Order: sequence, then C-alpha cells, then structure tokens
Amino acid sequence: MMQNQKIALKNVKLKEILAMIDINLISELINIPGQVMLKSVKTSYAYENSKRTDTVSSQTLTVAFGTSLADIEILDVTYVGQPILEDNITALIGSMIELSDITLAPIANMKGRDFQGFSATGLKLVVARIAPVSENEK
Repeated sequence: MMQNQKIALKNVKLKEILAMIDINLISELINIPGQVMLKSVKTSYAYENSKRTDTVSSQTLTVAFGTSLADIEILDVTYVGQPILEDNITALIGSMIELSDITLAPIANMKGRDFQGFSATGLKLVVARIAPVSENEK
C-alpha cells in the first residue's frame, strides 16, 4: 500500500492496520513490555491431514513484567520466531529475556478449532525475536 493512499472505511482490515502500527509510537498509550521474566513455554505443533507433525507452528510464552511485586503483570505472548528447543526451555525459565520485533494482533475467540470472531477488548503481542538479557542490561 502506498503511504499517501487512504483505505476506504468499508475496506479496512483490522489485522492489517494493527500490523502496520509502529510499536514505538503506540507504546506511549499501551503498556508494551521489553524485558520480561520467562515463566513457561507452551509449544503448538502443525497438523497435516488431522495428524500432528513435529513442525512447531508457534509457541506461547507466559511472561511476567513490572517494576515491583505490587504492579506485576502476567501475559501470554505468541512467539513465532526460531522455536525454543526443549533442551533450552528449562534453562530459560525464570530468566530475563528481551522481546523484539513485536506486532499487535486481535485476540481470536475460538470454540474448539472453530473461529468465533475477534474479542471486543484486548490485543495480543506477537513476537518474532527473543534474546536473553545479560546481568549488565537488567
């Protein structure tokens, strides 16, 4: 899409608009974490002909962030980058990681495997890259 060309209201696609938003600009309005503590990892696998494959489709990271125990937030983040291998998950649990290449997406309402529309409130973070935080960066 050209930068000067506006989209007609009837043709707006929320997912595309959210993907275009500059995270640095919207972080003034929405609390988007950078450094977080990794609490758990849930791996989702791809399916082919109704059978699970060994291919990782995405991973859900449960992370904690905040400045003190009083304002801590727990958040599930969709991670679509290079899969975290099972051997490395145990080592990363409880450590600080940096989230980068973040985009926003609407939360899908699902019933089983059937899409029921998008949630009226809330957004999810989709992260493409994570990196361990060194002791000097904390």
